Amino acid sequence: MQIMLSGGGALDFYHMMASASSNYRLAPFFQPIVSIGDGSIYGYEVLGRFVDESGHFTSMGPYFADPTVPGHEKLIRSRKVRELAFLHARDVNYQGRLFINVKPSWLMQVFRAGSEIPTLRLLEELGLNPRNVVIEITEDEFEGDLVILDSVISRYREAGCKIAIDDFTFHNFDRLIHLKPDIVKIDIRLVKKSVEKKEYQKLISSISDFAQEIGISVLFEGVEFEEELVNSIDAGGSYIQGYFFSQPEPDLQIADTYRDRIRAVLDSVIQNQRQENYSLLSLEFHLNELMEEMLKKISFEGDLDEALNRLLGSLPSACYRVYVCDQFGNQRSSNFLRGSNAVFTRDDHFRSRNWGWRPYFFHNLARMDRFRRGFMSNRYIDQETKKETYTYSHPLYGNLFIFLDFTRGSFSSPE
Repeated sequence: MQIMLSGGGALDFYHMMASASSNYRLAPFFQPIVSIGDGSIYGYEVLGRFVDESGHFTSMGPYFADPTVPGHEKLIRSRKVRELAFLHARDVNYQGRLFINVKPSWLMQVFRAGSEIPTLRLLEELGLNPRNVVIEITEDEFEGDLVILDSVISRYREAGCKIAIDDFTFHNFDRLIHLKPDIVKIDIRLVKKSVEKKEYQKLISSISDFAQEIGISVLFEGVEFEEELVNSIDAGGSYIQGYFFSQPEPDLQIADTYRDRIRAVLDSVIQNQRQENYSLLSLEFHLNELMEEMLKKISFEGDLDEALNRLLGSLPSACYRVYVCDQFGNQRSSNFLRGSNAVFTRDDHFRSRNWGWRPYFFHNLARMDRFRRGFMSNRYIDQETKKETYTYSHPLYGNLFIFLDFTRGSFSSPE
């Protein structure tokens, strides 16, 4: 990358910005990472800046991403930014966490088995606690020796540092499993897409669920708007980072700066989830009453399609599909689908199809067998209709069960 000088010549931008003989210096900037649980600032990601003599700054991101800049130069300047960040933390007696970016490809150029790690030596010299440092592995694609990378990470861990994987996408689940980090930062692009498409919201929720099931905290980065924050909370994020709270700044902030803001959004999310769950419980209760009454009038011991046909007129308007399965998940009836004119039509196509593989099926089946009443499933996206769906299932007689599908948001919350 080049800029033009007043005399018409050109000078390499990065050389000018980073040269020791220039009037530019390096500086650490700090972007807060906010905890959803208590609204406080959990820590800061340290980000490098070039700063000129008038105080104007330029991100070092393009410099670090430039493939023409030698890796050892990037490493030296990265360490300098790190050192300045640690000095600032010591000078202001900051006791929180600092997230430090480390690219494995840089490490591989200088690492030797048994050699000291400069970051750990620096922490010791400054009297800072390594437990307050989070090492972010920031490279999407690493083609080096994972055994060596494991060795480096183990050294950080043994000293007390936490490990995070940055810019995580569904492409590197293997790294998540292999490195077993303390924190995973969900790629900003997935957060953005989750606002545009429900499928991406489901994807980030799945990644978050998987990470938390194996003991990894989830941090959503790049959050700029309230809807993205809501999606991140809905997906189970523990920590949030992004312009919604703050751009990177040269100074640290008061720990509870964003407490009221995060609490207001969290309260709204909790209230919406509470209303939805109460609505589901109310609908489940109503459907149990309805089914008990209908089963007194309608026998399912004969033709199942005929029995369902007699039941359709009594179903809530929110129900869009009805069918019957046995205890193994085999569909024993036709589908009855509600059309745009609110009238049900019969579809024989799915008769004998097995639905036992659906995530809610055997969980609900066990509860129905145990308590002999109906239950609502968790929310999912139906493969046929692509609708966000809840499925209510209720025992009939013997080993038969009726299934009623409802679209999310199609029924009202209780008073």
